[in-house]
Amino acid sequence: MYFCISGLVVHVIIMIFAILFSINDKITKVILIFIFKVLNKFKLIKNTNNAYKKIEAELENFHQNASLISKNIKMCIYASVFTFLQWLAFFSIPYCIYRSFGYYSADIFTMITAQIFLINFMAIVPLPGGEGGAEGGFYLIYSLFFNSDTIITAIFIWRVLTYYLSIAIGSIFTLALPKVHLKKNKN
Repeated sequence: MYFCISGLVVHVIIMIFAILFSINDKITKVILIFIFKVLNKFKLIKNTNNAYKKIEAELENFHQNASLISKNIKMCIYASVFTFLQWLAFFSIPYCIYRSFGYYSADIFTMITAQIFLINFMAIVPLPGGEGGAEGGFYLIYSLFFNSDTIITAIFIWRVLTYYLSIAIGSIFTLALPKVHLKKNKN
């Protein structure tokens, strides 16, 4: 439960800071100066001025891009709708697995909510892809829906579909696209 709450808190804080940094660059600088003073006081950062200058340059780039985005609201709406549909499909995967095992008692909204809860839990696990935490979280959450006979198989199918398949397909495109790019440049 503590990991889930921590994951939710981390997501909310990041969203608040992203919105705050997008809206007002003066507040951003005040917050950064405060953070760097605290880090310097506890000797957690060696060269405060260099680090601040690097982050300030990145924030300037961030503000320019945020300004560009605000000028293209229609594109942002399209991106938001398609991202929503993408996440809805992603969060529906456990429900599809659930139904493929012949279970019918849980509805899709409950399963999507459980998946969102699991994603928040995985956000706090400091491992690439949430290794171990993802599977353990799936076991804890979805054992409410799956029988003990099928939960391990469901975890395996879920992890293959949501993590390893992305790596495999991404690898194929990574290997194939440079060749396509080279062919276009030769013509």
